[in-house]
Amino acid sequence: MKYLKNIEIAELYKVSPNTVGNWIEAATEQKNSLQIFNDGKRAFILNTTTNHLLLKEMSSRGRKFKNMRSLKVIQPKPEFYKTFSQDQILDIVRSLEVHKEIDMKYSYFNGGANEWHEYMERNIDEGVYKIVKDTLLLNLPYIFELIKPYKQVNIIDIGVGDGLTVKPVIQEFIKRGLLKSYIGIDYSHRMLEIAKNNMKEWFGDNFNFIGLQKDFEYDVFQNIIFNNQYTGVNSEDSINIVFFIGNTIENTKRYSQALQIINYSIGNKDLFLLNQRLDSDKARLSLYFGNNTQAGTDDLGRRKMVLDLLNINEDYYDIERLYSDKDKIRYIRAVLKIDLDIVFETPTFKKVINLASRDQITIWRNGHHSFPDVIQELTKLGFDVMHASTSSDKDQIITISKLKTV
Repeated sequence: MKYLKNIEIAELYKVSPNTVGNWIEAATEQKNSLQIFNDGKRAFILNTTTNHLLLKEMSSRGRKFKNMRSLKVIQPKPEFYKTFSQDQILDIVRSLEVHKEIDMKYSYFNGGANEWHEYMERNIDEGVYKIVKDTLLLNLPYIFELIKPYKQVNIIDIGVGDGLTVKPVIQEFIKRGLLKSYIGIDYSHRMLEIAKNNMKEWFGDNFNFIGLQKDFEYDVFQNIIFNNQYTGVNSEDSINIVFFIGNTIENTKRYSQALQIINYSIGNKDLFLLNQRLDSDKARLSLYFGNNTQAGTDDLGRRKMVLDLLNINEDYYDIERLYSDKDKIRYIRAVLKIDLDIVFETPTFKKVINLASRDQITIWRNGHHSFPDVIQELTKLGFDVMHASTSSDKDQIITISKLKTV
């Protein structure tokens, strides 16, 4: 007999797991009409049409009811309007209303980029980040073999961050006298500033750093790839290598779209190097952090930064960490304890976002893909995968691809 897991119901009907537990408890006491399966240890809600209709009604009823004593009406802090542009504010408002999510890219604003840089400096030689660096260096001999016909290389680094992860790779290109330009793409202007300052400090004032502020889930960048001023792409002895490393792609909402943007942007002879963490029981469980296995608890403050700018007090929510089998994504969410109305007002628009107690606001996500998943997705999207390898512990994958051409 098929039944639903509590986490599946919570995901499907946008309620907290505790609420699902309360529904089950009420059903066992015959206080509602849900059909229950009991295996002798635990009770579960059966996967039936009748149950789904009841669950929909119960979740809807809970959302429509507002306890006026607990309702809070808030406005974002003045810093919110100073930190983000009009377009960015509209994007945040829409994402909150439609997806109940604050996109991670906004956590690198308002001091978030500095916090990330400090975090990386503390952890770059440990855990995941050390594995990424070591795996990149292991693949360099193959890359150098591929680019033998060329005298100059341009590195286009997507989601550049502070540049620490790619630093040893750049050192190797400089040693060989191959690097022409380093082009960093990031949504955060401050992150680009940090990367530029780091590169100048590491490699000297003459280091050719080009920063490009773009949203790599939406914005193509062929204007850089095909701009001879930056890359010398029209020269027969020059080649571009696009890096998408540091597991950044797994934090995107649209994994396939991020890859498609790259496919639309690069040229026939360009190389595309992708790095991400592979799906495993270890990766799924590394939610409670510590041990430097992934972004640690000391990085949680940056992830809550936009909540603070929105004036959502820490007393208004609990932090929930979970892995969704259905989506194959790990999440950190702020689960509201009260009903909340957020009033946004600018010279050009006014909008009220209504949030209910038990609503879950996603502030961090990390997708999970297996080795075959990665290869299959790249192939489906028009890449010719020339090389793929994993780290020694099978935690990381690196692929080197070109465009499929006719």
